Amino acid sequence: METALYLIPVTLGDTPHERVLPEYNREVVRGIRHFIVENLRTARRFLKRADPAIDIDALHFSELNKHTPPEAVAAMLSPLAEGQPVGVLSEAGCRWPIRERTWWPWRSARDCGSCPSSGRRPSC
Repeated sequence: METALYLIPVTLGDTPHERVLPEYNREVVRGIRHFIVENLRTARRFLKRADPAIDIDALHFSELNKHTPPEAVAAMLSPLAEGQPVGVLSEAGCRWPIRERTWWPWRSARDCGSCPSSGRRPSC
């Protein structure tokens, strides 16, 4: 699998994964061992529903949320430097890559810009 930072949307509710997640997404999830997540519990639950055969205990999870200090992000991304893919499980449901009220330490709300498809500013 290619070394990259994969953004993986988490389904909301009890919608069957096969109805909303393409098989390609499940293949990507199977090839990743390091995940950056907003909530550990819901991330583990999502992964187990997406692929019941996945060995959750063999995976490494890092929580990134509004309480995460900015200096902790570099360690979360260190597997990329070692040639390993990393998955970011997003529960936001946002169509834009960076949210207006972002907690991503390297971006601020004014850097966010407009959505290329609609030209609107994000409001999520």
